[in-house]
Amino acid sequence: MGKITLFTKEACPASVKVKGLLVERAGAANVTEISVSASPGWTDPLFLLARGDKSVPQVFFNSRHVGGCEEVERLEREGVLGERVRECLEGGSEEFPPPLWTPQPQELVQIIPKEVRGEWQESLEAMESSLSAAVGGRPISSLVVTLETPDSILVICTAGPAKDTFVVGAAVKKGPRRWSEQGLLPGWTHEAFQLLYDTQVALERNAPLFVSDPTSVAGLEQNELMLNFGYSYYAGAPWTVGRNRGTVVAMEKEAGVLKPEHMTIIEATRDKVMASLSQYISLN
Repeated sequence: MGKITLFTKEACPASVKVKGLLVERAGAANVTEISVSASPGWTDPLFLLARGDKSVPQVFFNSRHVGGCEEVERLEREGVLGERVRECLEGGSEEFPPPLWTPQPQELVQIIPKEVRGEWQESLEAMESSLSAAVGGRPISSLVVTLETPDSILVICTAGPAKDTFVVGAAVKKGPRRWSEQGLLPGWTHEAFQLLYDTQVALERNAPLFVSDPTSVAGLEQNELMLNFGYSYYAGAPWTVGRNRGTVVAMEKEAGVLKPEHMTIIEATRDKVMASLSQYISLN
């Protein structure tokens, strides 16, 4: 017999609504509920299983990802939720969810399909060439495309002289904390923390961010010590495709290299990143 798995969280009206619909159609005995509030270790595995969707609730019919509240309500409106539930329960038994595990950053990178990552890398390297030409031919210290996970910022593509520091799959926990209080993942230096803070601010504002003085930007005032470690000068644009989001970023160790007018190059690359992922999703 098949199985319905429902991931929920406490004090979540959408979780209550979806659970009610599924129990009505399948019966309580056929709905396995896992609360990420009670079992927070499921947060990152769920993000991976749901292909980058950070929202809760999330529903799986056997191992097939159905989606969240919006998708379940759509099936109900279309009058096919009961049919989908029956098909699931009449299907063969599957081992799902898998035993709880802690996904490694390289696993999370694969949320972005390989073909798309290749296109993103080409776009990032083209951005590197354009920015370098705009500043007289000197290299830009670091360029990255990131993906936001539930509790970290993850590097998906990287270019520039610092690509051995900001390697693909590198991740830092989201703040807010001073770098001296922050536990960094293996392979990262304290230089990495400026990426976290600036990128978080850009994502929270959902707007491009140019930082010529990190101590003057709301949310970054406490980061004056980062000036001693570099990569403090930042130009980045957030991207969003469906429920996935991240940033396209250029970082510099020297003041005055990146200028506000360079944001058009970064935003054009952001648009290419979004178009590439959107096209992949529409075709698959």
